[in-house]
Amino acid sequence: MKKKYGGLLLILLCSCLLSGCWDYHELDKEAVISLFAYDLADHDRTIATAFLQTTQKASQSGSGDASATSPTPEVITAKGAHLYEAIKNLSLYVPYELTFHHHVLSILGEKFAQSHHFKDTLDRITRVGKTRRRGLFAITSGKASRILHLKLPLADDLSSALYSLMDNAAMQQYSTRVDLNDFLFDLTTVGIEPIIPRILTLHEDNSSSPILKVSGCGAFRHATFVGWLNAEQTRGLLWLRNRPGKSLLRFPWQDGTIVVESEDLQTNIQAQSKKKMTTPSFRIDVHCAGKIVMYTGDRVLTTEDIPSIQHAWKKEIEHTVFSAIQRAKKLRTDVIGFGNVLYCTKPRLYKAKYMAKWDERFFPQSTMMIHVESKIIAIGMTNHRP
Repeated sequence: MKKKYGGLLLILLCSCLLSGCWDYHELDKEAVISLFAYDLADHDRTIATAFLQTTQKASQSGSGDASATSPTPEVITAKGAHLYEAIKNLSLYVPYELTFHHHVLSILGEKFAQSHHFKDTLDRITRVGKTRRRGLFAITSGKASRILHLKLPLADDLSSALYSLMDNAAMQQYSTRVDLNDFLFDLTTVGIEPIIPRILTLHEDNSSSPILKVSGCGAFRHATFVGWLNAEQTRGLLWLRNRPGKSLLRFPWQDGTIVVESEDLQTNIQAQSKKKMTTPSFRIDVHCAGKIVMYTGDRVLTTEDIPSIQHAWKKEIEHTVFSAIQRAKKLRTDVIGFGNVLYCTKPRLYKAKYMAKWDERFFPQSTMMIHVESKIIAIGMTNHRP
């Protein structure tokens, strides 16, 4: 009987300890950072800019009632000798605690990404437990802080608008979508280097304020930014990485232009193992199926035109893939992952012969054979009415 009541007492005691909310946070007592920009100032100092969601009216109830608060965005900037000092100086401008619970996007300035401060940033992010590992990364030329002061058309919240822009660009394969986990995975995986999507600011004649666009990506060697890839090169890179998406390829054909939407594109990269090879060699097999969504010529497409269109589409795919490889070689960074393919095939050979100078020497000297199989599965729509 004593054991029975002792067990009930233990269960009751544990339930009392587990049912409480010991680490709750009042939203009206926090300054929530949704966007964060990293820049480099003079004399090797760091500039930290935060896009905050603060509250105008404190909650009267102690339960954190969201209906009693009214969020308004604020942008604050501070400098420091390093990132820790810059973030500490940011807290001097707000009466509440700075938190990264709902952090959406980190934007890197080009000069900051080229400096050693970015490595320190990664160290801080991985050490702070409250930082969201699913927060996205982006990079821009010039200063990143200027983006936090812009407004997007038809968007009340800049953070959610930028998030949607990245999703759309990744789906159409004009750019990619990278969070902290993705970046750290590429950074710590043998034979592949990280990439980060690029945010562009475009100026139009009739518009007084610049327009934001997500297109292309920035390439890194380890944790250092080394150069840009445009939208076409990024698309080829994503194909080689087997990233899903529905891309539209536009190319000339006879008396007009054809646009093909890829339905299923799969890539297989194999390392060649011939005894007399002095440099690494790879075979790239691309299998793609798609449908024609637009044709601007004067004739009506028929099934007899499909072989010719498939051949033209095949050449366009080969050009896109080749362009991505050549750009990566020129930047001397294996953002595609050929080194990882070689490492998985022959790990001892890669570590002993290639690993130390793969990006700088062996990857630019490697040869690639591209083989594409394309198939049109539907003619789709043309400019002619049915």
